[in-house]
Amino acid sequence: MSTAMPKSLAVEHVDTLLALYDEQFVVRAYEVLLCRAPDSGGLHNYLSQIRKGIAKGQILSEIAQSEEGRLRAVEVVGLSRVIKEHKRRHASVWQWVVRRLLKGVVSNTEQQLRALENRFFLLEKAIDAQSKLLTTILALNRGGMGQADISSASQRNSSNELSTTALRSLIPPVRRNYSDLLSAIAVARKDRS
Repeated sequence: MSTAMPKSLAVEHVDTLLALYDEQFVVRAYEVLLCRAPDSGGLHNYLSQIRKGIAKGQILSEIAQSEEGRLRAVEVVGLSRVIKEHKRRHASVWQWVVRRLLKGVVSNTEQQLRALENRFFLLEKAIDAQSKLLTTILALNRGGMGQADISSASQRNSSNELSTTALRSLIPPVRRNYSDLLSAIAVARKDRS
């Protein structure tokens, strides 16, 4: 039984979901696989897992194979592959024990890399928001349209004032470093395969 989904929620391929981070990933996974927004418990649970570095494929598999997920039976290209990979990793307790003993360090490293990748995404998002806010405050202050609080704070800290150009020049290096880190994570994963 397949559930029709509004076009605005449709996802053509599972990679579209896997490319998302943090809360965006969890919310979108719920919207696509369960055709609804996440409840607070589910959001908190899966957000916590993402931030601990649990694989996104595992989370998608859990949501899709939940009772509600099986009832919805939403079809997303590539999802069955992700579910098969998740099942194969947890085929038996003995396989898990052996794999854990032999590859404990590698899987722990992978989990740490996923957690770092998510943290870098959140950091980039926060820096972007703060940079936009600072740029706006500086523009308002220079244009004489700012509030008295902004002007007086600016006068008190005039020796520490950053120009709008300086703020904008900080963002590209952060993005470059973020991209370099993502590339390094991808290379490290490829080397382990």
